[in-house]
Parts: sequence; C-alpha cells; structure tokens
Amino acid sequence: LGCATVPEPEPTPGPMDLIKAFESAWNQGEVDAELDLLSEEVFEYDLWGHDGTDRKGFRYILDEWAVGCPRHDTFRDCQSEGEEVVCIMDRYVGDGDPKCSEALGFDEVQSDIRFLFEDGKIRGMFGDVVDEQKAPFEAASAKLWAWAAEHRPEMFRELASYSTGTWRSGRRVGE
Repeated sequence: LGCATVPEPEPTPGPMDLIKAFESAWNQGEVDAELDLLSEEVFEYDLWGHDGTDRKGFRYILDEWAVGCPRHDTFRDCQSEGEEVVCIMDRYVGDGDPKCSEALGFDEVQSDIRFLFEDGKIRGMFGDVVDEQKAPFEAASAKLWAWAAEHRPEMFRELASYSTGTWRSGRRVGE
C-alpha cells in the first residue's frame, strides 16, 4: 500500500472556467451542457426580461434561444466583484445568418452579465442589453413584432400566446 499512488482530486473549476464552458455550450446550442454548469440547489436568473428561480424555467429559455440565429458570442472584460463576476457579452446577431441582423438592424448587441457562483457551479445569471443599446434594441424588436403581426398574423398570434402556457417547448417558440 505504501507504493500505491493516490489519485489527485479533480480541481474545482473556477469562475472563469465556468464562464468559458458556458460560452462554449451556449454557442453550440448545447442546452444540457449549459444546465450541467448550473447549481441544482439554488439557481436564479434575470436575463433580457426573462426571470425565474428554477432550472426547468431556464431550460425553456435556453431551448428557445438555442434554435435562433447562429451564435458566436463572447464573454469578455470579466471583472471579479467579491463572489460575483461581471462580463460584457458580445452577441453577434448576424454572424453566419444575415437575415437575423437585417431583421433587427444590429450586427452586434452587447449586454452586461453578472454571474454568481457556489460550490463550483453557476448559481445565478443576471443581465440586460447595455444602456446605450437598450432603447434602439427595444425599438427594433417592437418593429419586428409589428411586422410579424401584420405579415404573419397566425404565426404571430400563436407565438404571442406562448406565455399563457399553451406552448410545451422552448425550442418550438424559438423556431
């Protein structure tokens, strides 16, 4: 027994490791991999107008976002603030799919994202479009919804009703 090697314990991933792993899974639309990085005990989020305190609700949102436009997003300029890390997220809306950026009139949207961590997992994510882009982004989104209501009324009514609980899949909403 004296000659046996003791395996080294796996190091607990640090906050930046978790953020980069989340970024990678996010860009690949790997919802299960994203969820594996989140705390199972306590998880809360408030991102771009979607908020909640459970992984099931967050899965719905991640599923919806996974089937949207291609993503090549980055979390950059991350700064530790106590037990939190705040990053700028560059969302490249039109990367690989110009119809997405044409629809909103943006090639890139930036957000401030605050991450909370606990026991080697992400325990919370909070963020929104940066202040200087918020009003133009909301105006572009309203214009897109107005176009959809006029030109695709049946699809618009069905999509607008997803919050009533008739939708069973975030992927279906995203599609």
